[in-house]
Amino acid sequence: MTSIDKLQIRGIRSFSPNSAQTLEFQKPLTLIVGKNGSGKTTIIECLKMGCTGELPPHCKNGQAFIHDPKILAQQEVKAQIKLKFFGLTAQPVVCTRSFSLTQKATKMEYKAFEAALQTVDSSGAKQSLSYKCADLNRLVPELMGVSPAVLENVIFVHQEESCWPLADDASLKKKFDDIFAATQYTKALEEIRKFKNQKKQEEKNLGLELATLEEQLGTANKLREELAAASETSGQLKELIAGRNQEIDAATAKLPALQRTFSDRNRIRGESGTLHIKIGEARNAYGEKKRQLTDVYQSELDDTSDVLEKTLHTTDTYIAKNEAQMKVKADELARYERDKEADQQRMYDANSRLGAQH
Repeated sequence: MTSIDKLQIRGIRSFSPNSAQTLEFQKPLTLIVGKNGSGKTTIIECLKMGCTGELPPHCKNGQAFIHDPKILAQQEVKAQIKLKFFGLTAQPVVCTRSFSLTQKATKMEYKAFEAALQTVDSSGAKQSLSYKCADLNRLVPELMGVSPAVLENVIFVHQEESCWPLADDASLKKKFDDIFAATQYTKALEEIRKFKNQKKQEEKNLGLELATLEEQLGTANKLREELAAASETSGQLKELIAGRNQEIDAATAKLPALQRTFSDRNRIRGESGTLHIKIGEARNAYGEKKRQLTDVYQSELDDTSDVLEKTLHTTDTYIAKNEAQMKVKADELARYERDKEADQQRMYDANSRLGAQH
């Protein structure tokens, strides 16, 4: 719990700038009693200045807050407020604020110097740092755990401003907003609303992206299935092509033999034609001989019958032999024709199957 321990005043209003006056605040309650003009209000003003850096009202921008140099017949008066309190961490904190009031030719010049803050760290060592007034005005209320509005308007409210609850509606609302941090609360709610809308929009965008990704995933799975089926079909086709290639290789190996068979067939055809010609010539010769024999049969029958019979027998034998050879060649030619047609049919079937697979 925050508590004020001591307050030291020098050169503020009726407090002398030549010596410092120290007030120690007792617990749980300290009463300040004195005549009018003895400095009771000045103590509250110094407490408020030490905590918030706010000047009291109607002090002419600080000129009426510092001890008047004219009273001391001096050109410059230096003032100081030193406040010791225990913050939220129960560690002592000393806040020092220094001022000066200089008498110029036609006016008074008020100055507020950089303030100092002395704290005690966790190891017990003292640390003293200098701050700009604006930074210290923000830091001291944070160390006390009390908002500046509460310090100014409730705890250290000046007697001339103590009637603010009776002010107009707009001023009263502003005071209450500052005391209860309603403005920050409203801003926080607005930020929450903006953050909520932003997250809803992000959720909507993510939903659309998720739908797109799911669609792409379905397409990818379908393509994987098609690829697997195509790979399986490709393997089967490769096996079938390998088998057909083996058949083609076997047929190609048989091709020289077929070519030789074709050559033999042509040769046999040639020989068969030659034999036909010879048979025709033999038949013609036989007919001519028979006719001659018939012509001369009457006159030379007795002398030549044996010769003719022998010649006729020789001619019949020759013709029968040639006809037998021609029949053998015809049978061989027919066999070669059948083999050729069967091989050509196998080659055609193999080529048809191979073309259909491609």
